[in-house]
Amino acid sequence: MSGDSGARHDRVSIKDDTFFAMPINLPSEQEQSKIASFLQSLDERIAAQEKLVASLKKYKRGLSKAVFSTNSELFPKSTVASLGELFPFIRNGFVGTVTPFFTSQENGVRYLQGTNIHDGKISDETAFYVTQAFNQKHSKNILKSNDILVVQSGHVGECAVVGDNYAGSNCHALIIMSNGGECASDYICQYINSDDGKKKIAAITTGNTIKHILATSIANIEVPLPSKKDQQRIAELLNSWDNRIEQEIRNLCKLVRIKEGLLQQLFI
Repeated sequence: MSGDSGARHDRVSIKDDTFFAMPINLPSEQEQSKIASFLQSLDERIAAQEKLVASLKKYKRGLSKAVFSTNSELFPKSTVASLGELFPFIRNGFVGTVTPFFTSQENGVRYLQGTNIHDGKISDETAFYVTQAFNQKHSKNILKSNDILVVQSGHVGECAVVGDNYAGSNCHALIIMSNGGECASDYICQYINSDDGKKKIAAITTGNTIKHILATSIANIEVPLPSKKDQQRIAELLNSWDNRIEQEIRNLCKLVRIKEGLLQQLFI
């Protein structure tokens, strides 16, 4: 045995006779067959739903590639502009220790972070709020509708458009891009999240362990820019596919939860 390292690790074991003596619920053979058949059908339904989600994502990816090509037959009259030209106010959200300024939802201001940006949308999986005093001190980071938020560290480059429901929020370690009025934010967001946009984000990404991008670098990224009317058409088309994918993912999660719930009821 090796020497004492200062911490004791006790091994927990179960005796064979104790394990095999544990009582289990055992329905009749006919009931077992019905349960197995139902679970198999549910597994097949889950597999089919997973395949549907994968197919929808693949189709949307191909659609994005087609519409964002500068030689696209769908939108041939595209010009090119930099994000800095289209978004004249690009800056970083607050970077530093913010936990002392967290407060309740009733007394605070919504505070968005990188963990809230996924799949082109703002998520409420984690919700934090900061004090009114903190919000006013960092008023340049107060978000407006149609701002674009870009993840700056970690899963860099993922972005989402600020909707009316998040206007007035503040944010942490995100790149904020305020629209100058010459483009549709939803279109730009779709482009940044496309394969072509991701390649351009990768080209400005630094860091080995933790990936990072700079606001000054993202301003130099050029994007294809059809007419504003066509931008809105493209954004509506791609957003509709995102909504369809999101709905099917919810359906998949519902099936998985049903199976988990059934298994829990069957084997307790």
